[in-house]
Amino acid sequence: MYDVVFSNGSSLKYRQQRIGNEQWQPVAGSAEWNFAEGRAVGSIDQGLIAGPVMVYLKDGRVFKGTVGAKLSLSLDERVR
Repeated sequence: MYDVVFSNGSSLKYRQQRIGNEQWQPVAGSAEWNFAEGRAVGSIDQGLIAGPVMVYLKDGRVFKGTVGAKLSLSLDERVR
């Protein structure tokens, strides 16, 4: 897993594959974004978690959500 840590302390984890001596690219599949209040799990697109995600908050609530530009997170339907 590749782990990127942002200045606000959140982190994004996803798999990468080597495509040359110095070049890496994200592997299509799942990614996990960890932030202060919980984590979001979803698919990866061009190195970023994007589109629909499942959001697991530390207080036990679970939502369907969407990650937009610049890692903006919106919560949609509550699952539990």
